[in-house]
Amino acid sequence: MWVARSIALVLLVASCGQPTAPAGNSTPAAATCRLPVWWGEPESISPQFIHAAFIEVPGGKVTDVGRLPAPPVTFLDPMNDSSQLNSAAYFNATRTWLRLNRTELSPDGRQLAYWTYAQPNPKVYELHVATLATADDRVVYRSNTDVYIPMAFETGAVYLGHYALNPTPNDWVVDRLYRLKLAGGSLELVPGSERHLLPGWQLVADGAAWGVEWHQDLHRWSVMRLDLASHVISDWFDSPRDASDVVAQGVDAQHRLYVAYPDHLVRVESPGHATEFATDRPPLFAGSPGLPPVFASDTRGVWLAGFGGVRFYPPSGGKSTQYLAGQSDGPVYPAGPCA
Repeated sequence: MWVARSIALVLLVASCGQPTAPAGNSTPAAATCRLPVWWGEPESISPQFIHAAFIEVPGGKVTDVGRLPAPPVTFLDPMNDSSQLNSAAYFNATRTWLRLNRTELSPDGRQLAYWTYAQPNPKVYELHVATLATADDRVVYRSNTDVYIPMAFETGAVYLGHYALNPTPNDWVVDRLYRLKLAGGSLELVPGSERHLLPGWQLVADGAAWGVEWHQDLHRWSVMRLDLASHVISDWFDSPRDASDVVAQGVDAQHRLYVAYPDHLVRVESPGHATEFATDRPPLFAGSPGLPPVFASDTRGVWLAGFGGVRFYPPSGGKSTQYLAGQSDGPVYPAGPCA
């Protein structure tokens, strides 16, 4: 699977290690909760293994969960669908761990939207929706020409990103968005998403789609917000001149956007109103759609994946706190909010 293989290359470079207490001088989240986290074990030792744990907040004590079992369904081929398998999600309401990408899971964790190529015809794209408890699996869309990446799973529908090759710099991007009703029907283009953004649409969250656009004449990036109800596009954030790798990371419980670029993390309350966080180390970037989410949010604040642990950013701004787990030089991801 050419797309799956290409986006899987940046995964699973962390390994199991002894976690320690939080690092940083700021005041961590006040209320006690457990943050679910995961990391990948090194491929040379144990290919395809995902390790999970809980971090006690604010104390920093780590309770090891161990390696997560394979998903309770057999429709994904671990070799061809590694980008969809090599992730983890935790649902506190049911106390359930799933070794799946939470972007592709329904809000209650009962269904999975995933894509693959039809067998025996590897050129036919298929979008499936599977019920995890029963392993009931049905194809809801097929295409002979195009690939669509699940970007958000809401009740009764899935938002899909159309994957296209951007010849400059020869990379795959999401150039437009579609909504597909699970009850059946054809793809519905999200009005406004056909705007030619490069490097394209990165995130669907909080009732909006978020994309990044490069302005060659100004030598800067803009993060654009497309309202999914009104279809109005707004310029939400403009980067400094000559900044690189601008990424929309996620939206918090207070509807504020978080934007990252090298050595910087910015919280955007509204167009023209942004607060930059003091960061000890650069956050782990979200990368392209289809990769595991690096962002989780709750009433306490925001949790971002990082190397050697997960970083907590308080709602008031200020210095972050790192909660350590896994190996110091490998990425550790939040598997959901702290609860």
